[in-house]
Amino acid sequence: MKNFLLLPVLPLLFCAASCTTERPSEPVAAVQEATAEVVEQTAAVVGTWQGSIPCADCPGITYTLQLFPDHTYQETMVYQEREVEPVEQAGTWKVDASGTLRLQSPDSEGASAFKVMPDALVLLGGEGNTVEERYRLKRINKK
Repeated sequence: MKNFLLLPVLPLLFCAASCTTERPSEPVAAVQEATAEVVEQTAAVVGTWQGSIPCADCPGITYTLQLFPDHTYQETMVYQEREVEPVEQAGTWKVDASGTLRLQSPDSEGASAFKVMPDALVLLGGEGNTVEERYRLKRINKK
């Protein structure tokens, strides 16, 4: 009869033994800190950015990038002193842990990347290097 009474108590003992009150390890805290930084950078880039980037056969391209809070974007490129329609593209964006803004369009295979700076977005080349100082977008308004 005594063994019968121990049966319901055994699962409770196993559960109590498996519970631990250890503090989270340092890597968890580091991940939480990095995540908070990405969230902060993500909120900081929302808005409209614009700049004039070089063009091979015209004075320049007026490049406007609108980043929306729902992580979608709209980019518009207007070729200066040319009789062509503006080029527009839309897609999704994210800021990764390295502070790089990545644009992904369903219409293109590659993704554009910008380094997030305190006062600008700087276009990055294929290997993640800054292309040139002239490939810089400044904020024109905050959403």
